[in-house]
Amino acid sequence: STFCAVAALTLLGHRPPPDAVDWCVRRLTPEGFCGRVNKPPDSCYSFWIGASLRTLRLPHDPDPIAAFIRRCEHPLLGGFAKFPDTHPDLLHTF
Repeated sequence: STFCAVAALTLLGHRPPPDAVDWCVRRLTPEGFCGRVNKPPDSCYSFWIGASLRTLRLPHDPDPIAAFIRRCEHPLLGGFAKFPDTHPDLLHTF
């Protein structure tokens, strides 16, 4: 829902409120993005919050985020899991 709000406001020529941008930035961990404080990063938040920051053209290094999301991809079955080294599911396979 964060990405949808950011994208809609951007398409309408508006910037999201500073609190929303700050929320996105504060979700960043060294590995990826997490949904809440003290939670591990997961593939879904990493994809959608990363996409929100990209839409806003905010500077951040996408390489660690992309590497984290690739670690969530199952090497044999394909698809994405919520966390690395777990089985993929339909929700996180986008």
